[in-house]
Amino acid sequence: WTDFPRSWERIKRAVTLTCVETQDIMHPPRQSNNRSGYMLFAFDFLIDRDYKPWLLEVNASPGCSRRRRPADMVDSLQRMFDELVEL
Repeated sequence: WTDFPRSWERIKRAVTLTCVETQDIMHPPRQSNNRSGYMLFAFDFLIDRDYKPWLLEVNASPGCSRRRRPADMVDSLQRMFDELVEL
C-alpha cells in the first residue's frame, strides 16, 4: 500500500478537524481552568479502493469498561493509548 502516508495524513486531518469543530460540545468550558483527566474517542474510518479514508462515526466512551472487555484486551488498550500519546 504505497499510498499509506497520504491516507494516514487524511485520517489525521479528519480527526483534527472533527475535534476542532466539536470541541465546545465534546469538552464544554468549565468555571475553573482545572482540566484533569481525559476522554477517549474511537474514530471509525472506511478506506475505499482508491485508499481514500471516509470518516464513518466517532464514538465517545467506546466499550472499554472492565465488564465489557475480555481481560486480555487490557494490554492492547494500554499499547493503543501509549501509541496515541506518541502521536
